[in-house]
Formats: sequence, C-alpha cells, structure tokens
Amino acid sequence: MRRFRRYVTVAAGLALLAATGTLPASRLAIADNVKQVEIASPLPLPVNANIVQSVPLTAFVIPLAPVEPFQRQTFLTIADGTTGNLVSFDVPEGKRLVIEQVGGTIFLPAGQFTRVSQIRTDFRAPFSLIANKVSDQSDNVYLVNAPMKLYADENVEFSISRGPASAGSALCTFSVSGYLVTLESH
Repeated sequence: MRRFRRYVTVAAGLALLAATGTLPASRLAIADNVKQVEIASPLPLPVNANIVQSVPLTAFVIPLAPVEPFQRQTFLTIADGTTGNLVSFDVPEGKRLVIEQVGGTIFLPAGQFTRVSQIRTDFRAPFSLIANKVSDQSDNVYLVNAPMKLYADENVEFSISRGPASAGSALCTFSVSGYLVTLESH
C-alpha cells in the first residue's frame, strides 16, 4: 500500500508540473508588427578605406627536411610448441623512420588466440597492436590495422605471443609504412 501511495503522489506531482507548464504557454505570442524598420544609409553601403601606412607582413617558412617514402613487410613464424617470437629490421644509417601505419595478419592454428602483439623501436617504448579476430575461419585469423606516429632511428621490432602453446606453427605478416627523414649531424 505504501508503494501505491508513493506512485500516486509522484503522478499527482508530475500532473501539477505539466498543468503549470502549459498555462504560460497557452497565451498567444504575437509579435509587435506596428513598428517598421527603415535603413537610412544607401545600399550598398559605401566603404572609404584610407590606408595611411601599410605594415609589411613577414612570413617565416621553416624548411622541411626532405622525406623519402618507406614501406617494409616483415614475416614472423612461431615454431611448433613455442608461445611466441619476434622479428626486427634496421633503419638505414643516418635516417629516422617515421611510422604512420602498421597493418598485419596473424594466422594461428585452430583453438589458439593472440595474447600480445607489439611493435617496439629503439626508443624502447612498446606499442600494443590490437589484433581483431576474423569470424567464419577454420583457423584463427587476426587482423591488425593501426595508424600511429612512431619514430625509430636504429631498429623496429615486432613481437607476438599466442596461447596456448600447442601443436602447430603460426605465421604473421606485418607491413610498416611511413617515411624516412635524413638526420642532421652536429
């Protein structure tokens, strides 16, 4: 009975709020259309621009280092009975690699899953790569698509860990795209 009384009280309060909200809205809102607005100046409005002194605008353009497009595909195999592996490649001497996109495909035997997939550069900070499982496959296929801004001066390394470590080898391919910038020697 107490719950019913509470529902009735809330319903009555809402009805009272609705009724008081409709009273001010029931008046007709009529605009005052008796007054008319006149534009006193001629149309189009004349503009007199007397420039007394001009200030030169100086624009500084920062010279950009020449860039060279870069793309590399790497292959990684996880041997039968092991849980993971890594593969790396070197950045050309005197260059900095700016990685903008990493794509990949991970082929695992049925019943296995990707535990960790990472990219790491010579700056030692690992960056996790999210591997999304493709449905309706007899084996487990995972796709990686990661836009990023990652820098490497010496080395780029990929590491994959799978679970469980059962029979069957796995194949992973990764594609890195970006550009190379020449490093200045000081």
